[in-house]
Amino acid sequence: MVLNVKNPTSDFPSIDVERVISMPNGANQVLVIPRPGRSDLVAITCIEAGALVLYDDDVGDIAALIPGVGAQPFGVAVQPIGAGARLFVSNFSDGRIAVIDVVDLARPHEARLVAHLGQSQQCLTGSKTGTPIACDTLDGGAP
Repeated sequence: MVLNVKNPTSDFPSIDVERVISMPNGANQVLVIPRPGRSDLVAITCIEAGALVLYDDDVGDIAALIPGVGAQPFGVAVQPIGAGARLFVSNFSDGRIAVIDVVDLARPHEARLVAHLGQSQQCLTGSKTGTPIACDTLDGGAP
């Protein structure tokens, strides 16, 4: 939901719903990325969908949906790089960090998953059903 808070410093602020945007399953963490001279870009991790969404407030809608981020993406951090940014998304269930590049914050629809840091740790944490996964089924036998 995009909300507009009127009179935020008064004793009785009011809230108007500007719009409601449908998200992939499990939207949970939100990181606001300021863009000088423009409205904010908002990165949203979607824990059940294994995806990251970029919401562009200038457009009033989702600008990018990046699937395949990992198993239960949760926390997100940003590193500004020139006109763009690099996003680091922690994956709760597999222990990896997904790296997403947004070369230009004015063109968030061009965001791309560029790497995963680390090896999957699902053999240690178990599967979504709670049944442990044998390490050799994930990485060819390395414990």
